[in-house]
Amino acid sequence: MSRFTLTRVLQFNIESRKGTYIPLIKGKEIVRLAKELNANTIVLFARDAWGRAYYKSKIAPLNTKLGSRDLIQEVVESAKREGLKVVVMIGHTTNLVLFSRHPEWAQRGSNGEVIVMNKDPLNFKKRIEWPMMCPNSPFMDNVLKEVDEILKYDVDGVLLDSFRYMPDIEGACFCNFCRVRHEKDLGRPLPTKADWDTLAYRESFLWRYRVSVEGLRKVKEKLSSISHYVILGYNNHPGGWRGRANRIVEMAREYIDVVFAECSETDYQPPGFIAEMVRLSLAVSGGKPVWASRNSFHTCLTTTSTSPVVVRQGLREAFIAGGWPLYLIFSSAYMQDPRIAKVVSTVYKEIERLEDYTMDARPIRYVGILFSNRSRDWGGRDTPEIVTDCIRGFYYALLARHLPLSYIADSDLDSGKLEDYKVLVLANAQSLSEQAVGHIVDYVKKGGGLLATYKTSIMDEHGTQLDDLQLGRLLGVR
Repeated sequence: MSRFTLTRVLQFNIESRKGTYIPLIKGKEIVRLAKELNANTIVLFARDAWGRAYYKSKIAPLNTKLGSRDLIQEVVESAKREGLKVVVMIGHTTNLVLFSRHPEWAQRGSNGEVIVMNKDPLNFKKRIEWPMMCPNSPFMDNVLKEVDEILKYDVDGVLLDSFRYMPDIEGACFCNFCRVRHEKDLGRPLPTKADWDTLAYRESFLWRYRVSVEGLRKVKEKLSSISHYVILGYNNHPGGWRGRANRIVEMAREYIDVVFAECSETDYQPPGFIAEMVRLSLAVSGGKPVWASRNSFHTCLTTTSTSPVVVRQGLREAFIAGGWPLYLIFSSAYMQDPRIAKVVSTVYKEIERLEDYTMDARPIRYVGILFSNRSRDWGGRDTPEIVTDCIRGFYYALLARHLPLSYIADSDLDSGKLEDYKVLVLANAQSLSEQAVGHIVDYVKKGGGLLATYKTSIMDEHGTQLDDLQLGRLLGVR
C-alpha cells in the first residue's frame, strides 16, 4: 500500500451516452492534463455505465466512437513514460449492453420491474437508460472476466464503482437469483415487507450487505491470484444512498485497499462536508487510504463548471482531514471549459510540498464521535437520518468550537480502541454490543469522558429492543 500513500488523483470520466468528444480525446491528452494538474494518479473507465469498453475486450463492445483505438492502452503507455499510476474502473453495476443480452440478470423490484440507477426524464416510460445488474446473477462472473482482461494491461489498480445493491425494500432486488440464494442461505423466502420489529427481517437486511461484501471478496481474490501489486479500490459514496454503503465498507475492510469517498453531494451540504466524509471513510474502513472527490462541475451529474474557489477549497479539505484529493472532470467539461485546471495545479503543488510532513502523521485523539452504522440501520429504520442527523449535529457543533475530533466505527468500539480519546460522544447510539458496553464502562472508569444522548444503548447489536438501557447504571438513568 506504500505505493498509494501519497496520491493526487485525476479522474477523467466519459459521461456522455453519445460520446460526442471521444474522437478528440487521446490517451496522451489525458496524461498531459494529469501532468498539468500535478496529479500522479489517473482514474478512468475500462467500461462505462452503458456497457461499452474503452479497451479491446472480448466480453464488451468497444465504444464505436473510438474506431479501432484502445484508450486504456494509450493512457497506460503514456502514463508509464511520465511516471504516473493508472487505476481503471470496472464492474459498474449498470450495463445496458449486458442487459440487452441477459435481461434476467438485472435487479428487479418486488413488482418485477427492472431497477434502474437513473432515468432520462424525457423518456421516462419509453427507455431503460441505466439498468442495474444483480451481483447474485452471472453478472458477477462477467465482472471477474473484466478483471482478467484489464490486468493484461500494466495498471496499478482497479476501482469498483460500488455494486449499488441496496437493502431497503423499495430499492431491493427480488430477481430469481436473489430469491433462490436467500432461501438457500437463510432457509426462508425473501421478505416483501419492511417488518423491522422481527429479527428475520433484520437478518435479511444484513444478508443484502453480505452479498456486496462477498462480491468484493471475489474481486479481491481474483486480483491477488494474478498480481499482488494491483490494489482494489471501492466507491463507498459515504454521503449517499442513506449512508448504507458505509456499512459495506466496514464489513469488507480486509478486502479493500483504498476507499473512494465520492462527494458529489458537496454543493448542497455544509461547508466542511468533504473533510467529514474523509473522516467517516477512515473510520469505517479501519484507516485505509481515502480518496475524496471534488467534482469540476456544480452539483451532481451536471456539466456546468463550478467556481474555481470551490474546487480549490474542496481539494484542500480532503488533504487537511487526512485523505487524498481526487479531482473529477467530465469529458464535456474538459472540452468546453478548461479554466479550473490552473486552480487544481496550484493546490496539488501545495500538497506535494506538504506530503513529506504527513508521513506517519496521525490525527490528535481528543473527541471520538461514534458513527454507528448499526444504530442508523436498526434505530433509524426507514428514516435513517433520524440517527445520522444526531451524529452529524455533534460533529459540526464540535468542529465550530475547533476541537480535534474523529469518527469511530462500531467495529472499533467493539474492540475497545478508545484509550487515546479524552471524550467519547454517543449521539443517539441506540444499538451497542455487549463488548462495546464493557469497553465503554472500562473507559469511563479510567477517566474517559462520556456524552450520551436520547436512546443510547436501548438495543443490542442485532437491533433487538431491550427492557432498559445497557449503559443505564453507568449513566445513572433508567
